Amino acid sequence: TGVQTCALPIFGTSRAQARQLVNHGHFDVNGVKTDIASYLVKPGDVISVREIKKDSKIAKENAEVNSSKPIPEWLEKNNEKL
Repeated sequence: TGVQTCALPIFGTSRAQARQLVNHGHFDVNGVKTDIASYLVKPGDVISVREIKKDSKIAKENAEVNSSKPIPEWLEKNNEKL
């Protein structure tokens, strides 16, 4: 599964937007900046919003809009760290 797929149900309103957020460097995978939407993540990998991007208006708005949407069973979301 790629980073884009994991970011979509939490931070993206569309696949294209999730891909753009990844390409613009909004996410870390295991603490390392990742800007390749097709980067393959493995079970146990931690995907997080980069500290510098946490105040991003678009990330906050999308997280709020998507908060009531279901996420896949294989993905875990920590609302306290969003």
